[in-house]
Amino acid sequence: MIMPWYSPKPVICLFAITLVASCDPRAGVEQVDLVPERAPGSQGANGFCKRDDLGLYVMVRNQSNIDALQSTITRVTFGNTSQDLSTPPIAAGSMATVGPYPIPSGCFNADCDFTIHVNQTRLLIDEFGDNNSADGICIG
Repeated sequence: MIMPWYSPKPVICLFAITLVASCDPRAGVEQVDLVPERAPGSQGANGFCKRDDLGLYVMVRNQSNIDALQSTITRVTFGNTSQDLSTPPIAAGSMATVGPYPIPSGCFNADCDFTIHVNQTRLLIDEFGDNNSADGICIG
């Protein structure tokens, strides 16, 4: 019996790796990356506090190179209360403002803490999912 000049195990393994990578629907596809954005020139959690008499407004940046369609939810959580609003389409490299989110009465117990979650429904493939949330505070 003549033995092949190569071992079949590495070839099979390489084929399996190639097959799995090519079956990933995200392979080779540029993906949207939506993130909460602070007010220009601000730093820290207070930079996410943009409000008026109607409530809190959240700025969302699309920091990818492709447009984001209106298929996501931006959620703001005040303590145990969550509120969802649709995120509008955002062109690549642009920002949109979502809101107002009514601030619950009693939130300002000195200050009002909240958490922003962008792309909450995960309808957009976002490989950078760890940057979709931010903690904010409005100083009372």
